[in-house]
Amino acid sequence: MSEKSKKQEVDPILQLLTEKANTEEYSAGITLNVKGSVVTGTVISAAEYLEEMSGQFSEEDDGENAIREQLEEAADSLKEEESPATNYVHLKNAKLFSESGKSLPSKGAVLWRGKLTEIDGFFLGKVTAE
Repeated sequence: MSEKSKKQEVDPILQLLTEKANTEEYSAGITLNVKGSVVTGTVISAAEYLEEMSGQFSEEDDGENAIREQLEEAADSLKEEESPATNYVHLKNAKLFSESGKSLPSKGAVLWRGKLTEIDGFFLGKVTAE
């Protein structure tokens, strides 16, 4: 198998949605199929993802504060780029659904990041647990 045939393609529509989120403050509910799993949430920009992630680290702990600061710097750097590279999709309020239909986690807001090349399919809108 050649290197070229091993490379996975990215769905151009999903690529477009992710690029819009990264450059135009666009967000939308989406559900992704990823290697047999279902992930649902709201598409956000990479910068927003990094900002939200940084908020999960304490300013009081030196190690965590260093991580928080690096994430904030990375978010600021992305905001300054005219067209940042789009290799990942970022979701907030994400949920992963098991084969039985139960959502994980069942409560709370979760950030999720996945490689665009690993996504098998998607549809607009979120899945909710019944």
